Amino acid sequence: MEERFLSKEFITKSGRRMKINRLVSALYGLSEFDLNVYSIIREKREITLKELIEITNKNKPILIKSLKNLENLDLITKQKIRNGEKGRPVYIYKINSILENILLTDLKELVNFIH
Repeated sequence: MEERFLSKEFITKSGRRMKINRLVSALYGLSEFDLNVYSIIREKREITLKELIEITNKNKPILIKSLKNLENLDLITKQKIRNGEKGRPVYIYKINSILENILLTDLKELVNFIH
């Protein structure tokens, strides 16, 4: 799944070894933690902020920043659900775009741009 995809390593023609997560980080400005959050959401299919806090052991501001980074790239969506009549709404985060597809599209565009 995603985590395996991101942790794979490839070797360039010059012999340089590079993990895919480093390439993705460079292309999209995502941190390793952002990619970890994306992988968790993809694995769970949908998840709340509270659940992410429990899984990652990170505090709310760090997770919100990471979720915003992923939302800004349209990799995830946030859906508001009501938790009863009163109180604050709860948000569920879901995958919006598959990272491999975005990466493939962008790399094809890069190749076309070069030619």
